[in-house]
Amino acid sequence: MFRISKFLNHYKNLSKPAKASLWFIACYIIQRGLQFIGMPIYTRIMNTEEYGIYSVFLSWFTLICVFTSLNIYSGTFNKAMVKYEKERDSYISSIQWLTFVISIIVCGFMTLFHNIVAEKTGFSLKLQLLMCIHVILFPSLQYWSQKQRFLFEYKKLVAVTLINSVASLLLGVIFVSISSEKSFALIAVTVVVQAVINSIIFFSLSEKGKTFYHNDYWKWSLCTAIPLLPHYISEIILGHADRLMINQMCGVSEAGIYNIVYQISMVMTIIRAGINGSFAPWLYYSLKEKKYQDIKKISELLTYLLAGMTILFMLIGPEILKIAAPSPYYDAAICIPSIMQGCFYIYVYVLFMYVEIYYEKTHGVAIASITAAIANLLLNYIFIPRFGYKAAAFTTMISYMLMAVLHYYFLMKIIKAEPEIVNVYNFKMIFFTSLFILIFGILILEIYEFPVIRYCLICLILLFAIHKRKRIADMISILKRRD
Repeated sequence: MFRISKFLNHYKNLSKPAKASLWFIACYIIQRGLQFIGMPIYTRIMNTEEYGIYSVFLSWFTLICVFTSLNIYSGTFNKAMVKYEKERDSYISSIQWLTFVISIIVCGFMTLFHNIVAEKTGFSLKLQLLMCIHVILFPSLQYWSQKQRFLFEYKKLVAVTLINSVASLLLGVIFVSISSEKSFALIAVTVVVQAVINSIIFFSLSEKGKTFYHNDYWKWSLCTAIPLLPHYISEIILGHADRLMINQMCGVSEAGIYNIVYQISMVMTIIRAGINGSFAPWLYYSLKEKKYQDIKKISELLTYLLAGMTILFMLIGPEILKIAAPSPYYDAAICIPSIMQGCFYIYVYVLFMYVEIYYEKTHGVAIASITAAIANLLLNYIFIPRFGYKAAAFTTMISYMLMAVLHYYFLMKIIKAEPEIVNVYNFKMIFFTSLFILIFGILILEIYEFPVIRYCLICLILLFAIHKRKRIADMISILKRRD
């Protein structure tokens, strides 16, 4: 009771931004957690082909949404909140009408050429109409959510996120269970639940801002968002092209199987996002104060921590897969090491990218993303037809490794111009740790059929983590400090 009281008192004394940060992280974990809970349910009441249609639908939606929304809500929105500080409501109202008009035009072409769309995607007309509804209304929720984050207004955002996630899960399970068209039922529930929420937000934002067309808002948003499109498209390709290409080359069933294994990496993604979220502001503060040795020390510990977590999830991958899905999915366990390796290499390239952003040398970000995306497409085109859907995990891992190498190259160029940061990271340690992760990911496939060996290694890792718990706690406390 004393500890709970102490925690509550500490929470009450936190600043509004600190409280908001905690709730935003909790919100993300809850949202992803509910998705992870839904995964083993859906995979047991839907066959691989039905679940595959659902996963391919989401991948196509993510790709189309980049073109219809221009990713304004994740790219230039925060800049706009500063630039138009006294006109935020009118800006949001106007900009959501801009993306609404673009979405209507794109969806109009989709409807007009629905036969061609059906041939390329495999979607029936009713699925295409659901796609249009989702694409048109989705940006409004994102604008509203980003505004809440910018102003640290966490209560409404948490409430809407919980309503959306819980309603989608409960209604999804009910309707999928009773429907004969299970993939359509799950997609329809996902779209309709969000459409109801998004419609309310759309009209609320329009009523508050009372602005449809504003030349300055539209012109500035288009001029700042369009140049970033290659980067966003490249990110989408890296994250979703494998499932779309598997669907085209191997079939929708294999796409569903692969998607389950890919979704398992959400656990590692949540951990990595949490670590990066704490490290980034501390890193920028430390760079400003020229505390390069502190950065080097903490980044070393974080790299070891992420490497240990990556190895741990590689070892328990088959068990996670058995919890998440029934036996038709078990052959995909071979993909888990490569996907987990890819998560680690994302951490590495983000580590380098933070310094590039700090010194405002962001041209390398787009170059690295585009190069890695093209490499991913080429590798998928070559290896998926030869080795099946399992090759996609390896090609994606290679692409993220390429991104890490490219960001290292661009960071070295910055270091040449700023020689005082030459020791900002222990590059040799990062290299050998990355190499070890690569070799271990290959070797671990040989012991996947020997659970006793894997369990022994898991115990060793956990014992080592317990032994080093004080050092890990000290590292976390350092990241929280700003002095």
